[in-house]
Amino acid sequence: MLAIGTMLPFIEVWALDVMDSVSPAIVLGGCAKLEHNYSKKTLRQNLLPHSHTEAVLSVRWNAVAQNIVASGSADHTIKLWDLNQPEQCLGTYREAEKVQSLDWHPTEPNHLLSGGFDGVMLLRDCRAPTQSAQRYSLPDVIEHVEFMPGADLVLASTSSGVVAAFDARQGASAAPLWQLAQPHRQGEVTFNCSRQLPGLLATGGKDGEIALWDARSAGGGAAPQKIVQRAYGTGAVLAVSFHPNAPHILGACGASGQPLVYTLMADVQPVFARQAA
Repeated sequence: MLAIGTMLPFIEVWALDVMDSVSPAIVLGGCAKLEHNYSKKTLRQNLLPHSHTEAVLSVRWNAVAQNIVASGSADHTIKLWDLNQPEQCLGTYREAEKVQSLDWHPTEPNHLLSGGFDGVMLLRDCRAPTQSAQRYSLPDVIEHVEFMPGADLVLASTSSGVVAAFDARQGASAAPLWQLAQPHRQGEVTFNCSRQLPGLLATGGKDGEIALWDARSAGGGAAPQKIVQRAYGTGAVLAVSFHPNAPHILGACGASGQPLVYTLMADVQPVFARQAA
C-alpha cells in the first residue's frame, strides 16, 4: 500500500499489487462520493466533517501498528487514521501553524513527532491525547523531523539550513545536543537517518549536493563528522531516504525530476567497517 498526500485535503491510499488501477483503494477524508473529491465545484461544500480542509503536507505510516497513518496539513491539524476504519478519523491535534513533517517512533508505536511553520518540534504520546507534548524550539520553519534509530534523539532541519538533535528524554528547555550549521550552501536541508547503520545520516540541500555523516560520537557540542559530499545531477535535493532493508542503498529526488539510487558501499565501509560488512 502507498499513501499519498497532495494539495487536496485528503489522502489517497493505493494498492500497489493491483495492476492499472484507476482509483485509490482507500481515501482518508475528502468527500463521501469519490467524484466530488476531484471537482473544484463540489469539493469544498461536500467535505466530510472529519476531513482535512487544506493541503496535506505530510503523511507518515506507523511502522509497528501498520494500519495506522498520521497526516499533517496546511489547516494546522494532525489527524490519525485507521485503515481498518477509513470512514472515520481516530483523532485530531490542533497546532499553531501548518504541519510540514511527521515521524513515528520506529519501535514505540504511540510516539509521534511533528514539526511545522512555527519552528516548534513536538513529541507526543498518542495514548494520552490530553497530555502536553514535549516542545523543542528552533528559530526557523521546520522542514523535516525524525527519530534517530538506536538513540534517544529527535532531529529537525530548518528553512535556514540547520540540522539539530535533541535528547528526547529532556523537556522543552533542553538545548540541542549537537547542530549541523548549514551543511549545504543554500537554504533548506532535508535528511534521513539510517535504520540499518545506526549513526549514519544523509543530508540533501538546495545546492544539489548529498552528504553522508557519522553521528555516532556527536554530542556535547561536537557535531557529526562528514564522510563525503558531492552532487549527482538531481538539482535541488528535495528528499533523501535510506532503503529500509539494504544498508548500502540511498534514494533521492530533486528539482530535475530524475530519481537517484546511490550505492553507498565504497563511501561508508571505511568508516562503518564492522557494521557495513
